[in-house]
Amino acid sequence: MKRSVLLAFLSLFALAAFGQETNDFFDNTPSRRLPGALKVEVTGEVANPGIIDLERLPLRSVIVREARREKGEVVFVGAYRYEGYSLLDILNDRVVAKKHDADFPPPTDLLVAVENPVGERVVLSWGEIYYPAAEHRVLIAARGAPAPALAAKRSFPAVFYGRGKGYHGFQQFSGIPLREALQGFVVLDPARMRRGYVIAASIDGYRIAMSFGELFGRNDQAEFLLVDRGVGADGGRFSILPAADFFSDRALKAVSDIYILNY
Repeated sequence: MKRSVLLAFLSLFALAAFGQETNDFFDNTPSRRLPGALKVEVTGEVANPGIIDLERLPLRSVIVREARREKGEVVFVGAYRYEGYSLLDILNDRVVAKKHDADFPPPTDLLVAVENPVGERVVLSWGEIYYPAAEHRVLIAARGAPAPALAAKRSFPAVFYGRGKGYHGFQQFSGIPLREALQGFVVLDPARMRRGYVIAASIDGYRIAMSFGELFGRNDQAEFLLVDRGVGADGGRFSILPAADFFSDRALKAVSDIYILNY
């Protein structure tokens, strides 16, 4: 099963939602390395173009609330902390050499285009990089983590009974709804609710499937529960309890990856 960049990001972040809290609300979840090279090339109207090694620059941090516009509506994506290298630092020693400097020397009419290897591009003004009241807000991100408050824990009693293996005993499970851990990483529009599904995999290769409808569209309070059993727990730290199931077969220990897919 091929994993996309988004899914790799998710498997690192969503399952790290129980980090040790500090007095800083925004660093309660650990940041993880994002994919991508740590070198960029500066070209254009500068006197000294060339390759910049980002790792020699200071690491900056920003907190953002992300949303996207869909069909005229604003859809919340999530709140995140990003660490990376600011365009102010990247361009700071690249001396501007405007082609029409004799006619208009100030840099106030300059634009900066940032492009990735697949040709996607974003255009920024010189002013939003160098003139804002809060500097270093435009980053090339190297690390990231979710910053929303953690969902309230819930406790479910479970009489474990599996198909073909009978009674497994009574256990009490405590965790957060899996849908709440994942909701910042999915778009819950009608088409995705009809066609989306989630695969959760264990370190031993055992896999379970959940449709978007049964995971995100419930109104019976019978959740899939994401349980944090603690670092070093026997059988793996994270597990999933399917509270709505009669059988225990979709109870998953030692969760290693979560894939969000669309049929």
